Amino acid sequence: MRHIKKISSQTIQSNKPSELQEVPWCFIQRLMMVHSGALKLKCIESECAKKHKGQLEDEENVDDWLSDDTEDALVLNPLDVIVAVFMCSDHFVQQELVQKMSMCQIAVPFLLPNYNGSCYILQWALRTIRKKWHQTLEGNETSIIEKDIVTHPMLAVTFIRLGDLQRSKSAFLNRLLSGSQDHHNFFIHSEMEGGDVPRKISNGLVELSWYLPQEKENEGRLLEPMVVMNLRGDAKSLSTQVGFLSEVSSVIFIFVDNFGERRGESDCYSFKIQIKFLFVIEY
Repeated sequence: MRHIKKISSQTIQSNKPSELQEVPWCFIQRLMMVHSGALKLKCIESECAKKHKGQLEDEENVDDWLSDDTEDALVLNPLDVIVAVFMCSDHFVQQELVQKMSMCQIAVPFLLPNYNGSCYILQWALRTIRKKWHQTLEGNETSIIEKDIVTHPMLAVTFIRLGDLQRSKSAFLNRLLSGSQDHHNFFIHSEMEGGDVPRKISNGLVELSWYLPQEKENEGRLLEPMVVMNLRGDAKSLSTQVGFLSEVSSVIFIFVDNFGERRGESDCYSFKIQIKFLFVIEY
């Protein structure tokens, strides 16, 4: 724990990792500094890589070597980095990371996917998160509430998808949570740095963020806080996560790209999910 909290002048001056092996540690150090660019983890091209690239240019079939994958080799999907770091951390480090992610307004991991298809719940790591919001009282007056967010009862809303989508579900959630405030990327999406890199280990990850009413909200906005859960990956192949979410959610929204073509799939999921409210959104 002391090691990850140690911040030196070199840490502050460091810009970007030069190798993929440095990416997880770079992510941890930026979180400890509550750095706004904690998720910008693209590697700078090292001198060794430049030299290797120059050698390839002199060889035959250079087009086969210098493909789009060359650029992708310098960046990982931030979701994969988050899952890898949390799976390799003990409970106390996980708790510290979650707290710093919350301070950076980054969605925090709740269910971690395991290699064997099971899930790992990070409930203990979430216990230190405290949030403030405005509660509307009688006479349109407001009061400030501050609570431990995990133990405070609130509406739980889950968002999942069936199949691939032409537009980003997570980008939609960011707009939903930002509301009248300045736009913020709570959830990583495909238009962010590294967000379009194919995920290796983070399909099945469930992230949490919170909608917290503020003093000045537009008419029609919710007046009560709610927790927003976002399932990464195609729900068709994530039955364990979907089953768990159906038990803990108040509402589940299913995103589909073409409702007409996937009507049978969505009807099947409506039957499997034992929940009072369920909505299918063609997106």
